[in-house]
Amino acid sequence: MCQLTVRLQGFIDSLNLKPLGNWNGHDHDAPRAIQFINLSSGGFMPPFTAQKEAMANLRAMISESVGGDTEHDSLEGSNIVLKRRVFTRVRPTHTPSSALRVGDDPTGKAARIASRWIVDHRISAAIQHVDGRIVPATHMAFHKGDFVDVAVFAEVVTRRTGRTTNVDVNFAVQSVVRLTSVSELKANVKAVMEQAARQTGSTSTEEGPSGFNYDTDFPMQTEAVPPMDILYEDAEDDDDYDVSFDEM
Repeated sequence: MCQLTVRLQGFIDSLNLKPLGNWNGHDHDAPRAIQFINLSSGGFMPPFTAQKEAMANLRAMISESVGGDTEHDSLEGSNIVLKRRVFTRVRPTHTPSSALRVGDDPTGKAARIASRWIVDHRISAAIQHVDGRIVPATHMAFHKGDFVDVAVFAEVVTRRTGRTTNVDVNFAVQSVVRLTSVSELKANVKAVMEQAARQTGSTSTEEGPSGFNYDTDFPMQTEAVPPMDILYEDAEDDDDYDVSFDEM
């Protein structure tokens, strides 16, 4: 089994890292439920574009190594969209343990389908303080505009139709570290601009609209996540390995 860790950095444009992701509670929609984080450049296009190109090259290399072409590219467009399936199918030969905690499933709907679909992972979340310390957190610590570091692993699914091999490569979220909150970014930028204004004799700066909604941070406790693997699987049916996720 090949082990690979890929780390990406960007500004949060949108996200859903809840333990049950965007699942609507319906049994038949469990295979399509996802957790996701949508990263934007924040205006720093050169390094962000370099990340996108590196991910595209990695996707192509993985596809070529198994003799196929990718079916879609989630890195197209201006942002980087990273997704992870919420549920894993329970099989006679493999029954994973549930990673849900008390409070993660308040309605009990996930528990009712646990004999068929189970949540066997938690996305690790943390916050880096100004002194460099990294402390555990939960998904509630992240907000639009935060600058984050995201670790992902490659999920590779192959589908064979006659002589054709179709390859679907998805970069799934494993951990997220908030490097700087949006409120800290605003304060730092304002301080730098006001210092520059004083040095040049200009008037003080005024805060203008940024396009982001700013919320309060809520650091909380969670667990660490083990090393990441590239997962190679052959799809047995569409429900089991549906990585053509719905629109967010």
